[in-house]
Amino acid sequence: MRRSIFAKVFLGYLLIIVILTLLLLGLSFKTIRGFYLDNQRRNLESITRFLSPLITPLIQNEEFWALDSMVKDLGRDSQTRITIVLPDGKVIADSDKDPSLMENHRERIEIKQALNRPSGSSLRYSETVETNMLYVASSIIAGDQILGVLRVSLYLESIKKLLDRLMVRIISISLILLFIALLVSYTFSRGLLRPIKALSDASRQIAQGDLDNKVLLYKNDELGDLAKNFNLMTEELKNLVTKLSQKQDQLTSIISSIQTGLLVINKKGAIILCNKSLEEMVNVPEPEGKLYWEVIREPNLVSMLRSPMESKAVKTGEISLNDRIFSVSITSTGQEQELVVVFHDITALKNLERVKKDFVVNVSHELRTPLTSIKGYLSILEEMCNSEQGKYLEVVKRHTERLISIVQDLLVLSSLEERKPKLNIVNIHAQDLIENMKLMFGPRISEKNLKLRVELDPELHAFRGDFFYLEEMLGNLVDNAIKYTEKGEIHLYFTTKDSNVVIEVRDTGIGIGAENLDRIFERFYVVDKSRSREMGGTGLGLSIVKHIVLLHSGDIRVKSIPGEGTVFTITIPLSFS
Repeated sequence: MRRSIFAKVFLGYLLIIVILTLLLLGLSFKTIRGFYLDNQRRNLESITRFLSPLITPLIQNEEFWALDSMVKDLGRDSQTRITIVLPDGKVIADSDKDPSLMENHRERIEIKQALNRPSGSSLRYSETVETNMLYVASSIIAGDQILGVLRVSLYLESIKKLLDRLMVRIISISLILLFIALLVSYTFSRGLLRPIKALSDASRQIAQGDLDNKVLLYKNDELGDLAKNFNLMTEELKNLVTKLSQKQDQLTSIISSIQTGLLVINKKGAIILCNKSLEEMVNVPEPEGKLYWEVIREPNLVSMLRSPMESKAVKTGEISLNDRIFSVSITSTGQEQELVVVFHDITALKNLERVKKDFVVNVSHELRTPLTSIKGYLSILEEMCNSEQGKYLEVVKRHTERLISIVQDLLVLSSLEERKPKLNIVNIHAQDLIENMKLMFGPRISEKNLKLRVELDPELHAFRGDFFYLEEMLGNLVDNAIKYTEKGEIHLYFTTKDSNVVIEVRDTGIGIGAENLDRIFERFYVVDKSRSREMGGTGLGLSIVKHIVLLHSGDIRVKSIPGEGTVFTITIPLSFS
């Protein structure tokens, strides 16, 4: 149940006042009662000191009958009960009862105290007179001998009546004070909570959108400062909302005007934002609020969006939609787990790329036949020419062979770049690849005085892949290593790691600068162009290597230090199929 602040404050005050009043009543009554009993105890002690000299001679002379008579007279006059007890506990005189009929008093608390020290007292119920009494006893001493005990007691009935009257008066005063305190608390609570209610009403109106609302509170205290700060906050909030609204309108206008498709998806898969270009692309009006797979029925996109993403990582891919090709980039917003998907229309680029590939393939096919013929006729001319003419024919032949190599590499690369090149997947033994490398490159390695070192993990028995393509890949890497290594060794290393086969090709050659590492897999890119021409390089070998690795769902990495050598590391799944 909702309870107002006024009720909480007032009930809090009420609870504190009631508790303090009850504590005041209890402590006051206890203090007054204790003070009154202490005062009566001192009066009784004064009576014992007054009576002791009168009683001592009678005890010494054993005039117990006279003592009893005197005690009865003194008891009536002082309105107290007086009792004389011998050290053995025998009662010899009492102002209210016949001492001969009274039981032994040696075990009475006050008597025991008086026998052990000069005086004693107790507040207890009397079995003899059957009422509560206050007892004060003092020993009667003659010389070093205790003759007996003088006990003076007072009936507590009179004390109780007095305390009852006092209690009624204290309660009456407390009730009056309680009423006054509650009245003051009520007035104070209302005065304190009135400005708070005004602030609450104003904040409620602001929450409902009324940013022009103000709190009029003329107080020179903290509540007045709070009202001023509240009004300033409202003004700042109004300015901020205005700026945000302008920014939102500007952002909406920009998003609507860009030609690239934009899509924002929440973690449940619902579209929370899209622009006009996307609506036209998917041909679905007002897709916001719908699930993305209902709007874009493209399996590749659904697969990309459903796979887990690292925080703030960018995932890219390509999809075909309505006879158009789009490059898709997906970014996670982080904590909100929303995905921002951007669609770039690359249909024209893909068409141009296809035209270029077709052109390269056609030209390569057309050039292969005449180049082969030229090479054949050059061989015939070599036999017919003299030594002087032979030098020129040798230059023509070398360039012709380089052109043929370029054409062959272009045809291989074009074959690899097809969407689904046909792979002949077989079980491959690393030793077979190594033997082929020794056959192909052994003479060149010996010619340059290099050393071929091979390490084969005994745990690696066989792995799956296309033998022809993997041989082409390894051959290109070894060929490059030989070309750019003048001394030292070439190291082939085969091992397994995490269900993958890892192949490393290391050399101790000239190395590659850090500025070139990102581009070495591009077509026709060579680090040292003059050296590459001298050695017949086409600039296509590493591009072919990368495509073969990707066809086998693998990964290739390169590390190099200029002057020390280069390491190519290829990782391919063992069970590729």
